[in-house]
Order: sequence, then C-alpha cells, then structure tokens
Amino acid sequence: MTVDNARTFQVGDRVRVRPRLAIPIKPHQVAACLSPFLYPGEIIQCDVSADSESAAFVVRLEPHQFERVWDLEQNFYADELHRHDCDCSECGLS
Repeated sequence: MTVDNARTFQVGDRVRVRPRLAIPIKPHQVAACLSPFLYPGEIIQCDVSADSESAAFVVRLEPHQFERVWDLEQNFYADELHRHDCDCSECGLS
C-alpha cells in the first residue's frame, strides 16, 4: 500500500479487518491467533507517517455475538485494512 493510499483512511471510516484472537490452550494460558475472517470496525486513530510501512491505525471492532472474543480496540497497519464496502476477492464480497 502506498503512502497516498494509506492517507485515504481517516478517523471515522468504516473498515473490515482480521482481529487478533486469544485462544485458550490451557488453564491460565492463551495463544494468539489471527482471525480467518474479516470483521467490521471503525477507525478511531490514525498515525500516517511519510513511510507507508509504518502507517498505523487503531480500529474499534464491533462486538461479537459471543461476547469478548477479541479486544474491541486493536492496532492495524494500512495493508491490513479493507474498506467496509470493498469488492476484493479476499473479503469474499466479490
């Protein structure tokens, strides 16, 4: 993703992302896992520098129906964001 593309994302934009999950593997121990599916959220903070590799965003995810499956606010890089209404094959919306 180019710097210009990263800068098109702004606070308040609706996006889809793959949340990071904490999967219990033993009592008092969890393993980090990246969701295989995209979920909706809203950008609440942007940090876009001159370098697209370091463009970072804080996204507030919509709550999951099964309560606390993930942290509601998570950090993502620009290349992890998908527009909420995108039509790319990775989103499964094409």
